[in-house]
Amino acid sequence: MISALASLQAFGPAAIFFGSGIEGQTVAIAGGVMARMGLIHWSLAVAAACAGTAVMDQLLFFLGRYGRSTKMVSRMVARPAFARASGFIEAHPISFVMSFRFIFGLRAAGPVVAGLSAMGFWTYTALNVAAAAVWAALFAGGGFVFGDTLLGWIEHPTLKTELIAGGVGLAVAVGFALVTLRRARALPAAAASA
Repeated sequence: MISALASLQAFGPAAIFFGSGIEGQTVAIAGGVMARMGLIHWSLAVAAACAGTAVMDQLLFFLGRYGRSTKMVSRMVARPAFARASGFIEAHPISFVMSFRFIFGLRAAGPVVAGLSAMGFWTYTALNVAAAAVWAALFAGGGFVFGDTLLGWIEHPTLKTELIAGGVGLAVAVGFALVTLRRARALPAAAASA
């Protein structure tokens, strides 16, 4: 047990950095929980989460700016939500960059949209870092504030089983709803082309 805690102290900030860039909120919250446990300082958890998400979103901005012809960007551009996001960034560039991290479905596409827009590199970079700091403070702060409660849920055996069962049930329900919604949207398009 002691070696696992020592590993969390030693490698936790690096894990938060990489995890926040790839996964996002869950890792930032976990960083806050680690800070609550006293494994790392809260400011280090926030800094690692902020840096991880800012670096990843900067890379995605570059993908949009310089990789317009890649398959990944082409797939994003083909989605209906992309046109709405493009219109929003042109009308409200600051609001868009400050908020896309908090909008489901725009987490990865938002920086690419910004890269494809007329927004300048330095403007995006400054807004990206400011938004990443707010995002990291909120989610790592949530993990810190509610860390004892989250750990209590995980350590309680009956509740742990219920949480796992509830999570699986929720995942199945969301998956079913998404498949149903996708099929419902495809029906009018198929009828129109027939």
